[in-house]
Amino acid sequence: MAPMTQAYETTIGPRTRLRGRLHGDGDVSMEGQLEGNVTLGGKLTIQEGGSVKGEASASDVVVAGELEGPVRSDGALHVAATGRVNGVVRVTALSLEDGARFHGEVHASFDLPAELAEKVATAGAPGAPAARR
Repeated sequence: MAPMTQAYETTIGPRTRLRGRLHGDGDVSMEGQLEGNVTLGGKLTIQEGGSVKGEASASDVVVAGELEGPVRSDGALHVAATGRVNGVVRVTALSLEDGARFHGEVHASFDLPAELAEKVATAGAPGAPAARR
């Protein structure tokens, strides 16, 4: 897979290995390896061949490489077909392409459709039938 095309403020090259923390406000493309935590105000894209071992927090996270550790995003986590994620994920949206690998837990915040929200609300009412899973 060719690197995902987008203009990134910062690119960590494929022959670069970092240990420590990465913090910033812009978008970052990770083509190399990082052992440590990432905190971004922008988007984190881990390209195929790239990896992050540590906590990742960004506005959006795209994984075509490897991510091992907890993920937090006010936006979406997208795992491409070549991507692997292992960790607890807290996001508002999650998408997995065919072939993507995910191992962990997903904690998502989103609004239920009105019809489903009503069923959930009445499921706990006295005399109401139990909700089916």
